[in-house]
Amino acid sequence: VQLGRNNRGPTYSLKLPPEYRHSRPYPVLIVLHKEGEKPGEMIDKWKDQAAENGYILAAPEWETRNNNGLYTYGDNNEHETVLETIRDLRRRFQVDSDRVFLFGQGQGANMAHDVGLSHPDLFAGVSSMGVNPEFHAQGYWRSGQYLPFYMVTGTSSGKNYEENVHKLFENWVSGGNRPAHSYPMLWVQYKNRGADWFGGETVNIFDWMRAKRRAFPLHQLGTDGLGAPFGDEFFTVRPTDNSFYWLTTDNIEANRLLATVKLWRNFKAASITATVDRAKNEIRVSTAGIK
Repeated sequence: VQLGRNNRGPTYSLKLPPEYRHSRPYPVLIVLHKEGEKPGEMIDKWKDQAAENGYILAAPEWETRNNNGLYTYGDNNEHETVLETIRDLRRRFQVDSDRVFLFGQGQGANMAHDVGLSHPDLFAGVSSMGVNPEFHAQGYWRSGQYLPFYMVTGTSSGKNYEENVHKLFENWVSGGNRPAHSYPMLWVQYKNRGADWFGGETVNIFDWMRAKRRAFPLHQLGTDGLGAPFGDEFFTVRPTDNSFYWLTTDNIEANRLLATVKLWRNFKAASITATVDRAKNEIRVSTAGIK
């Protein structure tokens, strides 16, 4: 089924569970197709397992003529494709908002990592196949401290893919420059395989999702590193990446907004973190680059 929003903007393909009823909420799996693929093809890959596990399955059409099949790390239209799909599903169906999961393959995997780390409070988990995490998907790694990831790659995907995935996972496992503080991540590698479709992993991914719920950390959002080495601050370089669980900003300093993704390597992002001290009845917020 193709659904649009008031005949405007992107559409998404939809597959409801066979037993769907409005009387109870259902978990959601949003799947982002690889470059050159149609949303319906991604639905076909996931529909059997989604039906067996009782998931609402949605595949947004994110690829446009303007991006030549590549995910561009845009700050609005690309993200809105996923965010509007979630909003529309909530309007039409009984959605369990604490069990919304995101998956992507190829360029769709790059998008899933970026969208998930930019809006971590919307999802219970993110999975991917053949991801090449660059730019925001690499720089926002600290946003995964409460958001589990399940990555599937092949060892023959290419040197750039291997180095980027290894760097990201190393940060997640070791906490970068800080003492070991492992994030809730899983990386599965297939020997001598490329950036393929690993159909056998769909069963494992549903097992991985089964007990997961969206996190809501009540007393602390990250830890303040106060310089180098960093702590667990939430980073942002786009005005749309401004909400982290119960902490939101609407005024990021202009010099902390990234003009082009190629500047990421030496760019100084804005950061924000907060702690609730119930004993002292205080909320302490620490920011850099935020008015």
